[in-house]
Amino acid sequence: MPTFQPVNTEYFLDEWLPSLERFNIRGCIITAREDQLYDSIKKRLNNALSPSLSAKDYVSHTNKAVGLLGSEYRFVEFECDSKFDPNLFATVCGLVPGGGILSLILPSKTIESIKNHISDSSLKKIEVEHFSPVLSRFLSELMENLNSPLPYLTIIDKQSGCILTQSISARKIAQQSDCLRQTIDLLEQQQSVVSQVERVSTGHARRPLVLTADRGRGKSATLGIAAANLLSHKSLKIIVTSRSKSNTTKIFEHFYRRCEALSVKPEQKHPFHAVLSNGSELKFFPCDKVIGSDEQAHTIYIDEAAALPVSVLQKLCTRFNRMVFSTTTHGYEGNGQGFEIRFKKHLIDVFPQTRFTKLIEPIRWSSSDLIESAMFKGFLLNSSILSLSKNELEPKLFQYDDCFRLLTKSELKTNEKLLTQIIALLINAHYQTRPADLEQILSNPAMQVAVLQPEEKILGVILAVKEGDFSASQIESAYKGRKSMAGQFTPQSIISHLGLKEAGPLSYLRIMRIAIHPQLQNQGLGSFMVESLIRQAKEVDAISTSFAMTAEVLNFWFKNRFSIYRIGSSKDSSSGAYNAEMIYPLSPKADAINSILKCRFKNQLNFKSTTEYRSLDSELIVTIVTNQPVFNEVQLTSCEQEELLNFSKGYRSLSMVSDLLYFWLGNTLALSSEKFTKIPPLIGKNEVAFLIDLLFLKKDNDVILSTYKLSGRKQLQQWLREIVAQQLASS
Repeated sequence: MPTFQPVNTEYFLDEWLPSLERFNIRGCIITAREDQLYDSIKKRLNNALSPSLSAKDYVSHTNKAVGLLGSEYRFVEFECDSKFDPNLFATVCGLVPGGGILSLILPSKTIESIKNHISDSSLKKIEVEHFSPVLSRFLSELMENLNSPLPYLTIIDKQSGCILTQSISARKIAQQSDCLRQTIDLLEQQQSVVSQVERVSTGHARRPLVLTADRGRGKSATLGIAAANLLSHKSLKIIVTSRSKSNTTKIFEHFYRRCEALSVKPEQKHPFHAVLSNGSELKFFPCDKVIGSDEQAHTIYIDEAAALPVSVLQKLCTRFNRMVFSTTTHGYEGNGQGFEIRFKKHLIDVFPQTRFTKLIEPIRWSSSDLIESAMFKGFLLNSSILSLSKNELEPKLFQYDDCFRLLTKSELKTNEKLLTQIIALLINAHYQTRPADLEQILSNPAMQVAVLQPEEKILGVILAVKEGDFSASQIESAYKGRKSMAGQFTPQSIISHLGLKEAGPLSYLRIMRIAIHPQLQNQGLGSFMVESLIRQAKEVDAISTSFAMTAEVLNFWFKNRFSIYRIGSSKDSSSGAYNAEMIYPLSPKADAINSILKCRFKNQLNFKSTTEYRSLDSELIVTIVTNQPVFNEVQLTSCEQEELLNFSKGYRSLSMVSDLLYFWLGNTLALSSEKFTKIPPLIGKNEVAFLIDLLFLKKDNDVILSTYKLSGRKQLQQWLREIVAQQLASS
């Protein structure tokens, strides 16, 4: 292992910073808390490196920190105490450009572990698992490159009062010509992608571009440069949208910089709205306003598109025919590779000539940057799915009984190949998979990881967490809504939202994620794994789950005999969907509670159908009512049945029998759900959705006419008469 040598404080400004800037790499300072030597150095660095950022301001507001994406801070300080937030750490690391410094303040015990690791080459990992195995992975990877000629690491040793850095003799770096060649390659790469972005606006319509890249590759710069090139030569309007306004800061900065290079002076120059003398505009609009307004634009740029709900992206596709989707593939945003896989299909269905491109070489820092290398390896951001052989593509579920198993924490920490495959499947399957999930997998004792692994390759993964076994005080706290209890989603939700204290003492295993190998999806492996988990769950009262509700996912859980007991009152900000909560009872006590939950859900769904749940997609309601009893059968008198018949023949208007039609619908669908048929006899799925929208959700006529492409109220009534007549004739 290389030796570290002490240097003085002048080294930072006179030697280290110029080296970092020259080779476009980031430096890392590792120090302990309350170190006077570090404090004096920090003051000098704050003066030399601007702007700076302290991650401490975002410890309780990680989502707020995501809003900083796209910004740059040349000096970032990250302090670790007994808790380590991997999401926040990964985010702020991405804010430091080449030539900048990440200052990592660690407990003294961890500094000693690092020094021992450096002096003893037999130590494979740095032991900081007393509070974070993920931080241990990052630091271990960071130390793997100590033989590098790049001077990226400095340790401030409190005990010796010295600044330790890689030996000066080791800092013989590549020739200047190598750096120049890399710069030329970067310019050629970016210019090629800029041209592709421009072509979306200048070429044929209905040919969107999906621009993907790892972080730091210059996506924002590319969009800003392309916008300036276009708008300076032609009068156009380009809208920029993103999950967060601040995410687009760099797009506008690079736009103004490019305008200056082109000698174009904007007439209006605001941070998020530019107007040129030829009438061209570049303007930021929030996604909801873009969708909900009649704002027109020639082209729209959707930045960090994978952070937006798929439903939002689909609506944007109906509003515009010239679009550029820009997003991060491996990153701290929790987007994952799944974005391109999932959204690619929808885009190609709507726009068959969609084009895809990628920025490969980093621009914000050099490809030699060792902090990014440690981040990717330590956080497994670049995990990739293993391809399956022809034999493996034919799942034999009857042979897999012994291939489903729960993994131990020790196995997860020591088997890197196993862990990498798990993270790769999770990233591919779920757009919200983030670094904190890796932390939970490795350190949370309540977290269970189950895999389907016939041989070396993993075909599926389930993440589940143990919950419940509440004490009397915890039950009372949840009942009165005093505070949120981390890791206790199911019992807390049942007690606080539904007032059922009896749910507190029970134990639950909540399924958080299911990921199936993309080459084996829709072949029954997900259901097989759920069934296997249920069979092995001997020490819990119930299996539960919560998810962003779509008809497809609802059907999956209904198929596996789960029952729904609650729908969230608002849409999830990431998925754009309402959350559903479902349960599978295993013990007699859980069975009794489930009966109460189903009855309460039935009442709530009926009562809130015209208020909170009115905006629900009718397909979701159809999925629920045809799988779980929701309606009470109401015995209609012979006179009332005669009135329905009169309506079907045109003798009565809709308003005269609307109450009877509501009860008729309830009877029809109650019969359907009891028999577990997908739709009532002789009524198609589209007809059921129409009936739900009209009679149950009581949506506005204009909405119904538009949804079902009806010419007017007369055609609406006629269609309803035909459905009622058909059903009455069959009963």
